[in-house]
Amino acid sequence: MDVPGGAFAAEGEGLVFYISDEGIRSMAISGTNPKLVVNDTDVRALSYKNGWLYYSSGDKIMQTNIYSSESDLLSRDTGGRLLVTGEYFYILTSEGVSLLDVKTGEISPIESLSGCKTLKTDGEQLYFIGGEDGALYRCNLAGEDPAKLFDGTCKDFTLSGNDIFCMAELNGTERLIRIDADTGEAEPLTEISADMLISAGNGICFLDTSDSRIWRCSPDGRIRQRISANRARDFNLAGGWVLYHNEDDGGRLWCVRLDGSNDHPMQSGR
Repeated sequence: MDVPGGAFAAEGEGLVFYISDEGIRSMAISGTNPKLVVNDTDVRALSYKNGWLYYSSGDKIMQTNIYSSESDLLSRDTGGRLLVTGEYFYILTSEGVSLLDVKTGEISPIESLSGCKTLKTDGEQLYFIGGEDGALYRCNLAGEDPAKLFDGTCKDFTLSGNDIFCMAELNGTERLIRIDADTGEAEPLTEISADMLISAGNGICFLDTSDSRIWRCSPDGRIRQRISANRARDFNLAGGWVLYHNEDDGGRLWCVRLDGSNDHPMQSGR
């Protein structure tokens, strides 16, 4: 899970959920039967867990049940993006990360994550890029016992099993680096310039800043495949689809299969 600027797609119960002009829509993983689930034009930063959609709406944090369409207000006057894992609800802002108590609405800042730039989790631990030094850290789900994993400047990273793939600068060159989560051993891989990294099965997807296109590479970085010929602003993965905002179509939301097939605009996407 990650919140690189706020997720606009999520997966659950055999469905793909995505943010559209009207709110949140769903479609079958086959790409058919799109439906409007949440009618709210202020939706951003989408997450899914156990039949519930969690999202930011203006200055509110909301949840909506996908079966009953029941919606609840979790927090008000909260500007930020939500990340949900287990029993923990994290709110990421420009100032850092806070824990949200969904029963009381109380928000508690996590001191160790002050200024955190990027937050991701494997469901057991938190991984983040430090706000002061840009290094890669890990801590427990409560934000305690932070430990530095990579003492370099990281642009982004993704989790893949026991490996962490990180975009970092080495000797003046941007490289993809594989880090063993247990030992901390770092292995430089291919030279690429990427803004986003997302694990995708047996590969890593990334947005190449040299051509603004989405690519997929093998875990060793040697084999590369362009997923779409369109220029992308960003992208998310859900249900075997790559959803992205197409800069060649005015920023409209498109989707394409991981193998590059069936590249087309989403219904009412934004």
